[in-house]
Amino acid sequence: MGKSFWISVAFSAVLIAALQFHYSPPSPTNDKPNPKLPPVAFSLYCLKHIVECPAKGPKRVSLTPQILSAIAYVQHQVNAEIVPRMEQQDVWQADVAAGDCDDYVMTKRRRLINAGIPATAMGVKVFRLADGQGHVTLLVRTTQGTFELDNLKTGVIRRF
Repeated sequence: MGKSFWISVAFSAVLIAALQFHYSPPSPTNDKPNPKLPPVAFSLYCLKHIVECPAKGPKRVSLTPQILSAIAYVQHQVNAEIVPRMEQQDVWQADVAAGDCDDYVMTKRRRLINAGIPATAMGVKVFRLADGQGHVTLLVRTTQGTFELDNLKTGVIRRF
């Protein structure tokens, strides 16, 4: 396959993900996600797992005791299961034995989807740590605020 084919595949991946996914956190003033393009690696993941990346759906999930329990359980379970490992290539995957922060995010995201949380109520936060290293966390937007799941933290962080 030619170079133009792969360029169109990459462009399509970014476009698909951009249409359905906001990865930045809500701004403190208006509580609306800042629309930005998701990381290319996330878009490529969505091309392979299109069912996990719907274009339409609720942007928030009602916070019930069951949803809160699922979020806390998945945070703990996935952090305990995956062995931290730096990757040579930035490939986002779910359900791995070892991986970096994006693999934790995609595993948590998949498990929360399986627990009934709509994929459209989740996003990723991409930022730099104090040492300059890139990092990504999972955001779950609820009717009672946004919850952040981070493989570097034991508990869930509640963002209002």
